[in-house]
Amino acid sequence: MDKYYLIFASFFDNDLAFDYAEELILSESNVIIISPFSTSKFTRVALEYETLDKAKIGLDKYKDEFDLINVLEEIL
Repeated sequence: MDKYYLIFASFFDNDLAFDYAEELILSESNVIIISPFSTSKFTRVALEYETLDKAKIGLDKYKDEFDLINVLEEIL
């Protein structure tokens, strides 16, 4: 099953990523930390969705609050 993510932030420092995720967890329950993979060296803080449609709804909900949000499809 595909999963989709709204990326709220990317961090080179894991501790900063976890601190930011803790802030988001207070208002959202589906916060996920995406560890660096492949050639990426950044830890990402994201919200996870089961469908692209739900991710797009989430994007509409948060796009005014955050400067940069992307929808990322799981590549596994």
